[in-house]
Amino acid sequence: MIQANDVLDGTLYLNVAGSWRTMNKGDREVVPPGTPHTFRNSSNEVTRASHTHEPASNFGEYFEGLHRIANSGVVTSDKMTLKGILHLAVLMTQHSSDTRSVQPPDFVMRVLGFIGRRLGYRV
Repeated sequence: MIQANDVLDGTLYLNVAGSWRTMNKGDREVVPPGTPHTFRNSSNEVTRASHTHEPASNFGEYFEGLHRIANSGVVTSDKMTLKGILHLAVLMTQHSSDTRSVQPPDFVMRVLGFIGRRLGYRV
């Protein structure tokens, strides 16, 4: 699976294989298949980015789930709670063919996802 990240506005912080890179408007980064990566916006400014996944798989549904969690108030930008982690673990385990956690390790997220589902958490 190939992922391309294009910054349309603002600044995006991209971590590929443990190394952070600052990306600005117009920058593009292609992440090779199987390479651990994540991204974030650490500023108070709006950042717009385009993420292309080939093949697309169910990434749209995954990002819709992230959006629902973020808008629910379960996860805040300043502090991660156990409840927030459990919700994210439920989502990630629902999309385990599309995404895997590196930190914490994937097996930990699977256990937490199981616990979250047992507690009735849905995304």
